[in-house]
Amino acid sequence: MYMDAKLLIKYEWEDSQKGFDMSALGESFIGFHNIIEELFDLSRIEGKLEIRTIKVKEGSVELINVLHVVLTTMPFPSIQSLYDFLEVSDPNLLAHAQSYFVAAGNIAKTVDDYLNAHPFQSSVLSNLLAAYIIFLIGKHQGRKEADPNKNRNLPLRYGNRLDQLKGRNAYQKALKPLTDGGFSKIKVAQLGVAKPKKVVISEDKIDDYLSESLHILPDFVNGEEVELIASVVGLQSTRGETVKLKVYDIDPTNDLLMAHPPEGQGTEQYKELYGETVRVVAEVFRRSKSKRPELIIRSMESHQSKLIFTSGAL
Repeated sequence: MYMDAKLLIKYEWEDSQKGFDMSALGESFIGFHNIIEELFDLSRIEGKLEIRTIKVKEGSVELINVLHVVLTTMPFPSIQSLYDFLEVSDPNLLAHAQSYFVAAGNIAKTVDDYLNAHPFQSSVLSNLLAAYIIFLIGKHQGRKEADPNKNRNLPLRYGNRLDQLKGRNAYQKALKPLTDGGFSKIKVAQLGVAKPKKVVISEDKIDDYLSESLHILPDFVNGEEVELIASVVGLQSTRGETVKLKVYDIDPTNDLLMAHPPEGQGTEQYKELYGETVRVVAEVFRRSKSKRPELIIRSMESHQSKLIFTSGAL
């Protein structure tokens, strides 16, 4: 049996970004391959899995990949594995399959017998394969660790496996374009059907897929004002007006933060502070705790001159 589930994986970034991190994109492909294998294992789907990129759209601000998830051998080695898959992907078809196998004369039938008796089911299962992947990827969104009713509409083993995927950060590679690569959204959508299923993972949804162990500078809360001592180590205007700051007294692995001038202003006013130690009052801007926070500058002045002035006043 040959099953071909057609998926569209679309990466989007802000217009202000010029280009993207290619290594993050490559890791994402590997990450999605691993996730799909995990989801197949959950429903005991077997067979030779191949994920093929057959089209790349170039010369656009959007990179598009059409992926064919191909199973070249029978994916359901037992009736139970077929049931496990249909339990989540199509309960109506599950009931149809169960009624077939319990019917008089069909007790000893196999999955091949069922599909041969209903030839149209093979194409239906191919479409369900893509919908199944998208459905379970989307089930991560909006889940809260303390919610006792999480995933009530899923069989227990499915909910437990989703917990495990998040707990060991199985999505870390797949979502690297969002955390590290400058992308703002990843969309996974079904192709070739009239009403395609889709799931969109945006920056504000990253935390639904990654555990707290990957949170970066969690004390920097979106919208709150902070006062920091930092060094100005970079000024940039080619990809938006930004000031790169090396902030003192925070986690040294994440002490380089991007700061944006107030709206309508540029980096020109900070040229004299380049290489200087400064005192910064800024508003924290972040959509995810799994991404490094950014800052919106409210005020920035030389910390050294401030100290000299204070010393003179004494």
